[in-house]
Amino acid sequence: MGPGSTIPGTDCVLDRWSTNASHSAVSSGEIEEIKADQDKLRHVVRTLGVEENKVRKAGAWAAEKIGRARLIIAGDEPGSLGLLLTLEGLIMGVTGKKLMRIALAAAKLPRLNSYDLGRLQRQAEQHVERTEAERISAIR
Repeated sequence: MGPGSTIPGTDCVLDRWSTNASHSAVSSGEIEEIKADQDKLRHVVRTLGVEENKVRKAGAWAAEKIGRARLIIAGDEPGSLGLLLTLEGLIMGVTGKKLMRIALAAAKLPRLNSYDLGRLQRQAEQHVERTEAERISAIR
């Protein structure tokens, strides 16, 4: 994942929630938290000196476009399959972010000493818990 990339599909989720007032599943605060986490991830990647992978970035772009089409077809109204798929995708993305932070903490890289990776892991866990509760509510 390069400095300019995000979790595939996350932009689609954020765009749809920020423009559709019918979604109570994710508050504007949650959306801002996700965007802030993306910025932190980009900063970590830059700190580590990781080069942007053009092929991976193109793949993420294509995956997002496919995901966007899938959500449009499935619908995004409360109780719809699209909302459920969106929440599940968000859970997968945040879980991946949490696992990456665990791996970075385990690596004990001196360049990352300025990051509180433990706190970032806990934030991701809380985010998964909140989104999972909304997913369960969407099923009912």
